[in-house]
Amino acid sequence: MARFLLDEMLTGVIGDQLEATGHDCTAIHRDPELRSLADEQVLELATAQQRILITRNIDDFVHLDRMWKQFARTHCGIILVPNKTFPENRSFIGSVVKALQAAEGAAALPQADELVFLTHQG
Repeated sequence: MARFLLDEMLTGVIGDQLEATGHDCTAIHRDPELRSLADEQVLELATAQQRILITRNIDDFVHLDRMWKQFARTHCGIILVPNKTFPENRSFIGSVVKALQAAEGAAALPQADELVFLTHQG
């Protein structure tokens, strides 16, 4: 199973639901010391822990991915959760969890140094 790091804007409840299905998931939101990390530090943490980063912060992480590639730095993959596809409403958490599980089942999670936009399932 994939190892995930949820960026700060994603609730730890997503992590709880992923963990309930056997995933190894850490959430920035759960640890007050991690909440103050800059975006690059978040990506460094995910990389050091060999985790795929999941974030809604698309612009900043697309930019960071480009920068890292320019300097031959590697990461374990980034999943981008678009606001238009996953609006923050009552179904947000369940939709994100379901989409992550479906992406894993379809072997559609990012590989090292890849960016993947999460797509809605059902």
